[in-house]
Amino acid sequence: MLDTGATASWISQAVVNRFELKSIGKKPVVVATEVRQRSAFIFRLGLMGDDEPKNTLPIVFAETQGFKIDQASGFDVLLGMDVLSETDFTMLRNGKWSLSFG
Repeated sequence: MLDTGATASWISQAVVNRFELKSIGKKPVVVATEVRQRSAFIFRLGLMGDDEPKNTLPIVFAETQGFKIDQASGFDVLLGMDVLSETDFTMLRNGKWSLSFG
């Protein structure tokens, strides 16, 4: 999921379990109108393009400090502006969108 209103990226418990990520402790994060303490993690994100994936290398972002999302419903990763700001994000009125790199 892409969230241009989120300053940080978030991952689900399923991602934490799958990659055996270890928390670096609880960190303060602003959620809507309040500050909460959430489990923080250091991780790297990689994205594959959809043009001939067999011939394409993934785009891998620098280490990101993100948080574990408690109520992920239908998604395991929420990309916030910490990652999106490294891309050119375009969204059209018809709902189609794209991320460009480089």
